[in-house]
Amino acid sequence: MKTTIIAILALGLMAQAQTSTTTTTTQTTNESSAKIENLQKKDETMKDTDEDITNARMRASLGSKSKWSVRTAMAYQGGSIEKPADELRPNYRGAVATQTKTYLNADVAVKRRLGDKDSLNFGTGILVYTPFHRTTQEATNSGSGKSNKRNANVSSPYLEYNLAYKVGNLQASSAATYIHSTTDYDVNDVRTTGAVDFTQTMIGEVTPKLSLGAALTIAKTLYKGKSKFDGEGNRKVNLDPGLFPFLEYAFNDKYSFRTVFGYFQFQEFENDLGKFRQLTPYQSAGIGISVTRDIYLYPNVQFAAKNIRSDVTNVGLSANINVF
Repeated sequence: MKTTIIAILALGLMAQAQTSTTTTTTQTTNESSAKIENLQKKDETMKDTDEDITNARMRASLGSKSKWSVRTAMAYQGGSIEKPADELRPNYRGAVATQTKTYLNADVAVKRRLGDKDSLNFGTGILVYTPFHRTTQEATNSGSGKSNKRNANVSSPYLEYNLAYKVGNLQASSAATYIHSTTDYDVNDVRTTGAVDFTQTMIGEVTPKLSLGAALTIAKTLYKGKSKFDGEGNRKVNLDPGLFPFLEYAFNDKYSFRTVFGYFQFQEFENDLGKFRQLTPYQSAGIGISVTRDIYLYPNVQFAAKNIRSDVTNVGLSANINVF
């Protein structure tokens, strides 16, 4: 009997010891896993910006949600509706008889996401005239004589701080940018050190398919002295304010109709401070295509609101493509 009792007590003590060991091991494992998980997700604990920003165009323009990524924005301005493949395009915001060259503008920036809602972008770009009407060598190299000008120009570098957030039911984006002058024309002819720019964009849903918004922009050019244009009237711009209302109608998650109203764009010149001249009103209209969350295309046409004609209406394509 005593032997049986001793055996039972021994088995109980062994079971208790095993349970304690298992519990301790489990706790240690859980703690280790938690620590490893915290380390692994230390850089991934930022809030998903898509919870606040649901508009496809705004998402793509803000860039990827990754901590580090590459943000690109491209725009091609082609010929008229009558001659879309022509290398000349009507200057729809200037004299009707004046034509300019078609061009492709590509902006590339390295994006560093700072927190839940803000990011820092460092970028530059390239402007290529008539990119699809000549060979690569012809499009990027110099000509001769009076036409000894490159058909490709590297844009001035810029640093941009961007903040995306919600205000009530409105989706919003604020961007402050410094552009540093580096081109020979800007530095030696116009004599600028750079420019500062602020953009405020807001958009809200009127119905599940219809959205209205506006972008407010203001740019200030920074000069370092007299330029070759000081005595030529209105060549030196001081401020560039503008208000650009826009409308979007979503057919589905992928396709939407989008139109931008460039009716309220002004310029103030250094020799006439305090007076703002309105630029020729224009409008763009096209189809927004959300290929993925980070790729957005906008084939469109642009025209002067006061002179709507097919021969002075331009075709174009803009694209936002984010990598990583």
